[in-house]
Amino acid sequence: MSGRDVMVYFDGSCALCRAVIKRLSQDDIDESIDFVAIQSIPQGDLPANAEAMMKRIHCLVDGKISTGISALIAILSFIKGHKFLLFLLILGKKIGVGNILYDFVANHRHLIPVNKCRDGSCEFDPTQGQ
Repeated sequence: MSGRDVMVYFDGSCALCRAVIKRLSQDDIDESIDFVAIQSIPQGDLPANAEAMMKRIHCLVDGKISTGISALIAILSFIKGHKFLLFLLILGKKIGVGNILYDFVANHRHLIPVNKCRDGSCEFDPTQGQ
């Protein structure tokens, strides 16, 4: 690892993923998290299957990989100021809807018009992500 406590692997080609990572990295005032785009690492050096890593965020803490909602919980536990969101994610995981909601958003992430909204309207291309 890079000397940081947490390694987060994300899809660098996804606008939503980049926006979320940008926000999380800004909030990581202790600089305990290293955010790495999957595309920047040779496939042989990835800690998990490349295809699986493109579908869900992955997080490496103390040699253990977590994915999806569990990865988000691990990440937010290292970032101050998101206690309510962390509580909601933990609750969602415990009642069994956390990964269902995560997978729904992840599977439709290319449809979310991140940074494409201006003057009350958003650019939307329904063929993107197909």
